[in-house]
Amino acid sequence: MNLVIWLSLVPLTTFAGPQSALDDLKKRASSLQVGMGSDAVATPSIECAGSSRQSGLVGDSRLGIDLNMSKTKASLTLEHKLDIDAHEDRCITSVRIESYIEDTGCALQLHYRTTPYDPRLSLVSASFTADSFCPGWDDDVEGVYGWSVGSDAPKLTLSKDYIDQRTARESCVEITAQLNGTLETRTGRKKSPLTFDYFVVSGTFPSMGDTQGVCPRSPIQSSAATPIPPKPISQNIKNAASVYLAFGSVEGLDFEGRLEKSSYTTAGVQYSRALGERTALYTAVGNNSLSESTQLSLGYQGFLIGKYTQGLFLDLQGGVNTGPEPVPFGALKLGYKLTVQPGISLEAKLGAALWSLREFYPAVQRSSGYIDSSYDIAKDDPVTWGERGISVQPEFVLVAGWAF
Repeated sequence: MNLVIWLSLVPLTTFAGPQSALDDLKKRASSLQVGMGSDAVATPSIECAGSSRQSGLVGDSRLGIDLNMSKTKASLTLEHKLDIDAHEDRCITSVRIESYIEDTGCALQLHYRTTPYDPRLSLVSASFTADSFCPGWDDDVEGVYGWSVGSDAPKLTLSKDYIDQRTARESCVEITAQLNGTLETRTGRKKSPLTFDYFVVSGTFPSMGDTQGVCPRSPIQSSAATPIPPKPISQNIKNAASVYLAFGSVEGLDFEGRLEKSSYTTAGVQYSRALGERTALYTAVGNNSLSESTQLSLGYQGFLIGKYTQGLFLDLQGGVNTGPEPVPFGALKLGYKLTVQPGISLEAKLGAALWSLREFYPAVQRSSGYIDSSYDIAKDDPVTWGERGISVQPEFVLVAGWAF
């Protein structure tokens, strides 16, 4: 609302005189324009009781580093639109997020604000300082990393879009802010893509009125808080108990010496345990339809992209089909894992399975109705062993279970 119009409505008789009235109005006008929409950091005069709480992870996947943000100090500084018209008042127009370790280490600053061109809260500036107090960043990668407009930025989610008080020059706001995504930063030629894994800051923080702020072009229905998504399933998850189903085939010689493929399915249960953010071990027990025996295996997963709860991984597996004559096997696969609310773990893997057929081939003959009267002679024949020795065929595996 125009300040000149507001001046004309103020009764001057309430002041000591025209000059004192003008001085008082100047002070009021100055206080109304606290934020002024600039990127400079304004210090609020109001003090808000209570302490902040923070959680989540921030790290550099390229370096394999993750910071537990619950061990840091973090704060929010807000600005809100100040206007006598209700539909242009109270909306949050600026959010500054700061965090650090031991007063200086890993200083992180992000500033989101609305603009006349985009009434949404968008990132306008960000920096990250990897110093000697920032664990995991060695001397050769230390420095002040900056963010450029147009580069990747984490998404900001607030528990409320408006403060509670009308025409408040300053206010204490109980609010939660959540960051999720990637912040692309660099210093010179060095890059540091910071991954925000549900970094959450909550508490009561100061907000200053700003007459130059921009509100969304929609009427205010309510100041009720928009719920922040529940605690992410990706935090503190180290285990998964699942069922799996594998589809594949084995190639061997029939009784006439011809190569023939026999398909199979293996169904069973699997338990995996994370060794770190990017590695895991698992063990599986299943029943193979072709050998009609129990299959025992141990596997390793190394994540090429992402981490234990979600990402692309390389899967190495080895095991044995039990029975009168154990049949060893191995497998190399590429897979993708996804963990979704409330803790459901899903995997899909595709690769090659390697089977030793020297012991396995009699089982193939029995289960497939082959005649095996010549097996006792053929199994010791070097030529036949060379053809029967190892079968390498594709295998596809689906895994579904519960992550905890």
